[in-house]
Amino acid sequence: MTKLGFSLTGLSEYTISFENYCTPCQWRAHCKFGRKKPLEIEISCKELKYIEEELQFQLVSKVQKEGGDIEKATGKKIPASKILSEVWQKKIKTRKDEIYCLNTNHLDLILVSNRSKDWWSDFAKVGKEIMEECTKIF
Repeated sequence: MTKLGFSLTGLSEYTISFENYCTPCQWRAHCKFGRKKPLEIEISCKELKYIEEELQFQLVSKVQKEGGDIEKATGKKIPASKILSEVWQKKIKTRKDEIYCLNTNHLDLILVSNRSKDWWSDFAKVGKEIMEECTKIF
């Protein structure tokens, strides 16, 4: 069972809430997020599609430079985990200074690593659910 929640906030936009992580967190007093304002990120189907197309373009460009079969590269499906990893980098990793429990400058590396692993696994599950919903739209 995932601790993350997500909700539809527009026609094809979703909000992922880390409330179940932020509310009981022992470091919330030091964090920008907590009981009153848990960490939430917004993601849209359009954004996921754009990231997928960007990764596909990078793959085709790489194959083209190497002189490989472009037709094969364009037919290759980009894994959901790779798309979600890009979202994770842009929406979570870039905000590590705001998220106290994911910042190794404040907490022990092992503690941050374990927390990141838990968050990522839940994020990947929820992200895949959102991507499934998006396939119904696009």
